[in-house]
Amino acid sequence: GGDEFVVLTEGVSLAAGPELVAERLHDVLTAPFVVEGYDGAMLTITASIGIASGLRDSAQDLLRDADIALYRAKAMGKDCAAVFEPTMQSEILDRLSLKMDLQTALAEEQFFLEYQPLFDLDTMRVYGVEALLRWRHPTRGVVGPDEFVPMLEETGMIVEVGRWVLNIACCQAARWNEQGNQLVMSVNVSMRQLATLALVEHVREALTGSGLVPSSLVLEITETDLMHDADATIGHLTRLKTLGVRVAVDDFGTGYSSLAYLRQFPVDVLKIDRSFISAMGDSGESDALVHAMIELGRALGLETFAEGIEESSQLEILRSEHCKRGQGFLFSKPIAPEAVERMLAGSQRGTREHQPII
Repeated sequence: GGDEFVVLTEGVSLAAGPELVAERLHDVLTAPFVVEGYDGAMLTITASIGIASGLRDSAQDLLRDADIALYRAKAMGKDCAAVFEPTMQSEILDRLSLKMDLQTALAEEQFFLEYQPLFDLDTMRVYGVEALLRWRHPTRGVVGPDEFVPMLEETGMIVEVGRWVLNIACCQAARWNEQGNQLVMSVNVSMRQLATLALVEHVREALTGSGLVPSSLVLEITETDLMHDADATIGHLTRLKTLGVRVAVDDFGTGYSSLAYLRQFPVDVLKIDRSFISAMGDSGESDALVHAMIELGRALGLETFAEGIEESSQLEILRSEHCKRGQGFLFSKPIAPEAVERMLAGSQRGTREHQPII
């Protein structure tokens, strides 16, 4: 195929195991090489390898199993090898079944939103929420987002489902704000959504339909997605900013963005990835990295935000570093709208209902 090929080995080649063959292939394929006509530029490639061995009823069965193993290798992070196991076949069929069920999930109103409260770390009051997509499957129960959101991305359904999320989240925020709460609503936006020309219209539609003040809506884009095509992303974000919404860089610190590009992105918030927050207190290196990211945000005039706060010691370090805002299980897990309203009511009464509810 265009980017796939088959290696068939037999006899003594398998004496040491097919994994050794895959390792040798990796060694050869990952060696840098020169492409003629490109001024001697050195290029490298990666390779995912699926392995199937043993007897089968037909050659097609052997190729099918190798292909299933190849799919697993890619899912493991690419540039690695996976050996076929019988359980993989049932996993693939299960995944295909889940993907088929997704086709009707939106029309049958199986999606719903939970909201994770966002806290001002000085006052410990809720100032906003992050909308998180959930799927209540008719037979499987609630399916985790890690299972189905990548499928939405693969199929392109994320664009229409993302439009639904924007509408529901903005309407919910508008209702809460009409009650005098003045909350910020954060909504995750994927690269697939950002790349479509329809996103600006979808955001405008959600704001107009709900009556939500544009500055109350924060669109979160991961640092990795921002850097996927940095120049194009700047244009997309600039168009969104004309609507009056705010933009946050999610999972900051994991995407290796250059400072030059970060200064050009029209963003308002840096959300420090939870992996850095969870390691604070355990190593001086992690503490130094968090300090550097907070200082970077301050130097660029951006709001710094900590994700995944789970321990009181982490909160104290963040306060000492003057990180103003954050979220995490120390304060609240993602909860239903009714639970958010109870939390807001408790906060207004000055009670301790905003304390951990893990």
